[in-house]
Amino acid sequence: MIAVFPILSSPLPCTMSQRTYLQCIGPWLELARFHKPAGALLILWPFVWGLAMSARSSRIPPVTLGKGLVGGCNLSSSGAGCIWNDIVDRDLDKHVERTKHRPLADGRISVSGALIFLFVHLLFLVSSVAKYGNKQLRVVHWPRLHFAFITIFPLAGGYPFIKRISYWPQAWLGVAFNMGTIMACSWATGQVSRSSIALALAGWFWTMWYDTIYGSQDKKGDIKFGVGSTALLFKSTNISRSFLVIHGLMFTVCLATSGSLNGMDPYSPYFLIGVGGSFLLLGKQLWCLDLDSPASCWSAFSSNAFVVGPIVLAGIVADCLLGEFPSYLF
Repeated sequence: MIAVFPILSSPLPCTMSQRTYLQCIGPWLELARFHKPAGALLILWPFVWGLAMSARSSRIPPVTLGKGLVGGCNLSSSGAGCIWNDIVDRDLDKHVERTKHRPLADGRISVSGALIFLFVHLLFLVSSVAKYGNKQLRVVHWPRLHFAFITIFPLAGGYPFIKRISYWPQAWLGVAFNMGTIMACSWATGQVSRSSIALALAGWFWTMWYDTIYGSQDKKGDIKFGVGSTALLFKSTNISRSFLVIHGLMFTVCLATSGSLNGMDPYSPYFLIGVGGSFLLLGKQLWCLDLDSPASCWSAFSSNAFVVGPIVLAGIVADCLLGEFPSYLF
């Protein structure tokens, strides 16, 4: 899919005699962040959490629900968001050390090419749902599913503009990223349960946590160009850390509430692994975090995608395996 787009790059037409194949497709992979999958995973986890929670309460196999859909749809959705963000921010990115070498900022890809690439990602996402929905999913409630998609696109698309007028773009992003939980629950059960609302709220607090850390990488540039972020809300690093503590605690409380509303025992693997494990991991992140160090911020941010998200899922799956219906998983 990606290899058809190098002809749209801005400096020169890409031919095999001038550059290697990897050099041709490299900018497109970078634009969709295929080399940095953390963003895709952070979209993926709330969706998968919601599926697993719904499977536990409704006895619907997660494998059936997610087959052929979870990976491709969420990776494509993340790629679309990154492409759109880079299109809107291309003039700002040129002046920020961390982003000045992005393909749109340094001119390796044209805006028109990026827009076509964005359209292909969105088309792939929608067609995946249409193709796999009826064939692979046991229960699909299309009106609610369509509502979720209609909601997600404008929310994600508005993020680059919110940070130009507010210090709270992370709050907006949290709603966009965690609509996946609501979508998964609607998909599986035909309704939005109280447990899924609590889980989505947990995801919102989690997004506030990790994206505030992510935004701390670019504080100097954001101040210079008037870009808002929760990382800039407070002048004191200690107050910023307190802000993180509050959101980390609320993430844990909402996770526990979601499990309780879903009928999980307080001594179940979900609480011991998912809730307890994520609480300890966030505590470790905060202990090691230096909000004035981009490297430290990136390390903590990545930990959420590669460690915290899987730990919560592991707790839900372990609860399913050791609960009332292990046979439903296979």
